Amino acid sequence: MSTEKATCFEPRQQRIQRAAARFGHSRRDAESPEAPLGAAHRMETRNAPGNATNKLKEVGLGGEIVFARELQELLGIVERKLGLCTSSDAGSENGVERTPEAQLPLVYVPPSAIWRQLDHYVQCVISGESAGSRDLLEQFLEDLLRYSVRTKHAFFLHRLYGGSDPVGQIADLICSVLNNSADTFSAAPYLVLLERRVIEALSSCIGWKTPLQGDGIFCPGGSYANLIALTTARHVFQMNARRPQTKRTQRHHCNERRMGIFTSVQGHYSVRRNAAMLGFCDAPGEDCSDVVLVPCDEQGRMDPEALRRLIRCFRNTRPLSSVFVNVTAGTTVLSAFDPLPEIWTVLAEAFPLNSVDSASAELEQRLEADTMIRERLPQPTFWVHVDGALGGSFLFSERFRPVALAGLEKYANSFVLNAHKLLNAPLQCSILLVRERGLLQAAHAARAPYLFHDDLDTDAQYDIGDMTLTCSRRSDALKFWLMWMWRGSAGFGARVEAAARNARAIAEAMAKRPCFLLVHWPLDRSYPATNVCFYYLPSDMRESIRNLADIKAETAAQLLGSISVRLCRALQVSGKALLNYCTLEGTDLPIFLRLALHGLHVYEEQEIQDLLNRIEDCGDHAIRPGTPASISGNVSGGVSPVGDDGAHNAVL
Repeated sequence: MSTEKATCFEPRQQRIQRAAARFGHSRRDAESPEAPLGAAHRMETRNAPGNATNKLKEVGLGGEIVFARELQELLGIVERKLGLCTSSDAGSENGVERTPEAQLPLVYVPPSAIWRQLDHYVQCVISGESAGSRDLLEQFLEDLLRYSVRTKHAFFLHRLYGGSDPVGQIADLICSVLNNSADTFSAAPYLVLLERRVIEALSSCIGWKTPLQGDGIFCPGGSYANLIALTTARHVFQMNARRPQTKRTQRHHCNERRMGIFTSVQGHYSVRRNAAMLGFCDAPGEDCSDVVLVPCDEQGRMDPEALRRLIRCFRNTRPLSSVFVNVTAGTTVLSAFDPLPEIWTVLAEAFPLNSVDSASAELEQRLEADTMIRERLPQPTFWVHVDGALGGSFLFSERFRPVALAGLEKYANSFVLNAHKLLNAPLQCSILLVRERGLLQAAHAARAPYLFHDDLDTDAQYDIGDMTLTCSRRSDALKFWLMWMWRGSAGFGARVEAAARNARAIAEAMAKRPCFLLVHWPLDRSYPATNVCFYYLPSDMRESIRNLADIKAETAAQLLGSISVRLCRALQVSGKALLNYCTLEGTDLPIFLRLALHGLHVYEEQEIQDLLNRIEDCGDHAIRPGTPASISGNVSGGVSPVGDDGAHNAVL
């Protein structure tokens, strides 16, 4: 067998010869009249369709060859339609024709038009007309691709995710073909062990390297990962305060003291929603509330001094309650990073004896021997959760990790990273990592006997399905792993650093134009921001409003908020760019615009100027008297519906 290293750039003929050599002959020998009968027979047998079908039937896969041919045909149809959703020159290869619409991030049509199209297709399905209809399938795919958002476009700046990595796309296809549920070793042996090994490797990257450190699970989204972190912390608090006779597999949450849940006012909304789902009181500001919102500084970071005051107040009123503190690494609006070391210092002062690890085997024995110990145990404790859904990917940046994720390995009990954001994995690909092993299993295990066979099957020790709330699980770990394998840690680091550079370059270009007013973007900031927030200023306001403090008059604030909504809508309807507008919790700033930058595309100076020109052109149009109703908006952020028949074409 050849020992040469195969590469994707190797000539096709050499790859064929290499593959043939693995079977003990060369392609030339196999095709030669003088070739040994065995070699020629093997080649003929492998290439005979009838023999292939028989082989598949022998192993119970008779339908596989039919499905394979059908898949190949469908992929051919999709490939020919890709010109509708790609703006690259590669779209013209292999018979794929690029269209003018593909050069825009979105071809806008009103909801009613899409609904009418879908109604037509539904009627075809109900009537049976669609069954086996290639023409109808191609037409549907064409409509789908033409009117969907092109997230890979350079001017798709609407969300915290962007275009997906092609390596991840291939992994998604493999997952669908395999159709393995990554819950038990028996159902998905390779994928289950792959997920465990990737979690172990990521834990090591953080610095959790001891035998008792490093656990985790892939989750369908950051909100879900935050929920699992919250349920895990609640279980740990309950275990610390449980009755001596309680077994480790029991979860007596009915007897637990209600914990406090602290998060910044600019933290992700999922923290509050998850708290409410788990039965905690989400009424910040009221005495009964379990959720406490901590003010932020001007740059959007949790204020440690404000946290100290709120923790002190909480401990005075509920001295026996533990607390869960959500530390955000990359807020959704300003992409700010809460100061983890300072936050941990505040908590360590409030809870001198952090007893998160009190549920040890040694303590179990002591509790059984002396129940009086429980009265002397320091009951309340704290759990630090780092929500790095956006900024957690800076784990791979040698330049920015010491600033963005300082103290992660030492102070975090759990950590979330969304690979589908700055790393551009296909949606969804979120990772929850927990410092202490075994906690995820203890907090969520139901041990369904029809599925988990710990006592009868030694392979069951590798099962991961009982570490989360779902049973059937897609292997998102494969997407992340193939990307990591192909791009490398350095490639990941370069991608997230490119996102930060893109944001800084655009912010610096905006600062030079009087029509833009940046929102809390100090150009000397040390941490890597990837979002740029700003106002568009009409010409008659550029002298009176030079900074955020100048937005005092109520009429000026209302006008800026209205312009932000109308400008965002005008860009969307025209297809020139996709932005978003938002508000900033804890402030009285009116609605402003946000650009979410990624690293998959590196912006040249000309592209930045083109983007700003598009925004400025639409901004002038948005404030012009007599603007069409299709882009009118009110100051609260609502937008009037668009007309049915081409009203959107009246814009620009």
